[in-house]
Amino acid sequence: MHELLRRATSAQHRTLDHGLRYVLSPELSAARYGRLLAALYGYYIPLEDALAPLHTGTAVALKRRAPLLERDLRELGIEPARVPLCDCPPLLANGDHLAGGFYVVEGACLGGQVIARAVRRQLGVRPAHGAAFFSGDGARTGERWKAVVAWLEARERGAAHDIAEGALRTFSALARWLAQRGVLDG
Repeated sequence: MHELLRRATSAQHRTLDHGLRYVLSPELSAARYGRLLAALYGYYIPLEDALAPLHTGTAVALKRRAPLLERDLRELGIEPARVPLCDCPPLLANGDHLAGGFYVVEGACLGGQVIARAVRRQLGVRPAHGAAFFSGDGARTGERWKAVVAWLEARERGAAHDIAEGALRTFSALARWLAQRGVLDG
């Protein structure tokens, strides 16, 4: 299942990586970093609301990341209540679509580890002072990812198409939102 999801979402993943490449470069500024966090916060609030059924009752419960973004925004002097929320989150119509959205959110935590190091190097921002979201679960991130992959692998094989569809919808909605917010490079 994991390999199928990785292949199914590889183009969307590459598009986001390309559009956010400045995060890993000397081009990153504190202002641009703040705009990225604000855009992610605006997306994660409605996305995590949609994923709420996964908050309990699953082998690997959803961990809400929006509070980490909120803390980071405040550390950077940005008031979360003033951040626009995404008005077109992905349509995740069933449990398998939700599992696909969950795959994207948890996979982002892995990439966040790389971004956290870059933000520390480029801006001197540490987890407690504006990089909590990207630092996520810290040293436990890999362990959590393995549990998420095991949970996905245990799902019925017939669900693979819908899980992939949920992941694609989540990636696509994120890319549209980030582009609207002006934080993706072309």
